[in-house]
Amino acid sequence: MLKKVLSGLLLCLSFIGTANAGSVSGETITGTGCNSSGICFINMSGDPFGPSACQSRQVTFNGRTADGKSFFASALTAKVSESEVRLGFSDSECNGSNPSLTFLTIL
Repeated sequence: MLKKVLSGLLLCLSFIGTANAGSVSGETITGTGCNSSGICFINMSGDPFGPSACQSRQVTFNGRTADGKSFFASALTAKVSESEVRLGFSDSECNGSNPSLTFLTIL
């Protein structure tokens, strides 16, 4: 019984966290880098994605934060290993002309 309750709670919480987000899965990283201001980018294979105001095959993020450093390390690992990734982006926020990265998972 406790397992069912905890499973249900986890499922509900997962929907709360993704209520305003999109994701792309099964694509590979074609490039990554950062500029001198700490703004980093990840270029993806496949079709453009993101909010209509900033659809792109590139996501950007602040590489100077703890999350940003983790995103960049994961992106480099995925690129070198040629692994497919799943990345999340905001459905409502643009970071300049690109979607804002919210998560990155190596598949």
